[in-house]
Amino acid sequence: MVVKHVEKPGRLLLDRRPSQEGLAWVKYEMDGQEVEVDLLAVELVAFMEA
Repeated sequence: MVVKHVEKPGRLLLDRRPSQEGLAWVKYEMDGQEVEVDLLAVELVAFMEA
């Protein structure tokens, strides 16, 4: 899933378990950094199969 978080494009990491409900892991496209974020701050851009 392609997402946007704080205006940065990234991918939702479905193979990493978040530390609590309402959070998810995102890997930014620009620098490869992986961060755990609040899902309320994530915008779904595209839903594509890998």
